[in-house]
Amino acid sequence: MASHFRLRARYPIEVRVTVRRQHEKSARRVEATTANLSFGGAFVTVDPPIPVGARLRVGIASATTWEPLELDATVRWVRDGGANVRAGMGVAFDALSPPQALALHRLFCAHGFEDE
Repeated sequence: MASHFRLRARYPIEVRVTVRRQHEKSARRVEATTANLSFGGAFVTVDPPIPVGARLRVGIASATTWEPLELDATVRWVRDGGANVRAGMGVAFDALSPPQALALHRLFCAHGFEDE
């Protein structure tokens, strides 16, 4: 059995996020939280999840920035909720700019992940 491989470590960080589809005419934002977060993506707990392949704008609330950190992302997989499992979606962030990467690094440090 092959083990799952991730290019970047995911950290168990729960922060508030807003999610909206990039190409929708409506500016409707969905409030959610992350279950984990990395430089490459996040698991966003939301029910119902947005379908695989959807392009998103994810706004991450952080005490280390004045405004939410806005990142473009794509839904890579979804999970339906169950008795002991939260519904949500795995999102992959587009390439980060240096200021976006620095803001995420500061967020990780604020949650105790200084060594990464």
